[in-house]
Amino acid sequence: MDIEKEELERKIKDVEAIEFGDSLEDVSSSLLIVMTLFEVDDDPKVIKACKYKLFEGISLLKKLGDKEKASEIENKIKN
Repeated sequence: MDIEKEELERKIKDVEAIEFGDSLEDVSSSLLIVMTLFEVDDDPKVIKACKYKLFEGISLLKKLGDKEKASEIENKIKN
C-alpha cells in the first residue's frame, strides 16, 4: 500500500471516529472539527465522509433544538 492511500484511509477513519456527544456544546464542537476537515480537504472520498458525518451532526443539532445552527451548516455544505 502506498503512502498516499494510507494517508487517505487515515483521514477517512479520523472523520468516522469523531463522536458528537449529547449536549449542544459537544455536538457544535465536533461539527466545527468536521466542517474544518470538509473545507480544507479536496479528496472526494474525504469530502464524502465529512458530508456523511456533518449530516449526522446536523440531525443531532435539530433533535437538541438548535435548528438555526443546523440550517447554517446545511447552507455551508450546499455552497
